[in-house]
Amino acid sequence: MTNGGWCDRRTTWRESSAKCCGLSYRVVKTQQEVVWTTPTGMPVVLGREMEARRRVPTAISGSKRWRATKATPGELSALATARGITANLIHSFDGAFCQRIVCSAGERRIDLLTNHDCFAVVPAHADALHELLHQELATFYATGWLPKVAEEIQARSGVELAPPPMVETLEVSKIGSNPYAFS
Repeated sequence: MTNGGWCDRRTTWRESSAKCCGLSYRVVKTQQEVVWTTPTGMPVVLGREMEARRRVPTAISGSKRWRATKATPGELSALATARGITANLIHSFDGAFCQRIVCSAGERRIDLLTNHDCFAVVPAHADALHELLHQELATFYATGWLPKVAEEIQARSGVELAPPPMVETLEVSKIGSNPYAFS
């Protein structure tokens, strides 16, 4: 039994994360970086090099510990890349959205202060910013970005990928109708 859909959404998120990690393993195993372009055209390149490791004697419980020293040039770590792909995908979209807000505010001559996903303006521009945030959110997510990112990664790497998970519950026409979004 599900808890009002929450468990279903959480399972879908976990499955999505697992697919992202599996995708990065498959691409990096071919010794290629995972590359995609954000909605604002910025490239994202993932592929961490293997770290050289050496044994370092310690006094902690008398056991020896491993310590990473410097990267070995060339060989990519599928594990390190997989650990970061989901967060990097989300952050790349957050950054692209922030970039759109900054550009749109500039076009409207709204002075804007931003920190990650927080936006501030003088009180006289608060309503204009609120409207702008809703408009940009609707425009930004009117496109299904996951399939586009998957296509790009597949085209660049030559690795055949499973289709990305589609939840298909986003009603683009309703984006921006919640007065409390970005309040």
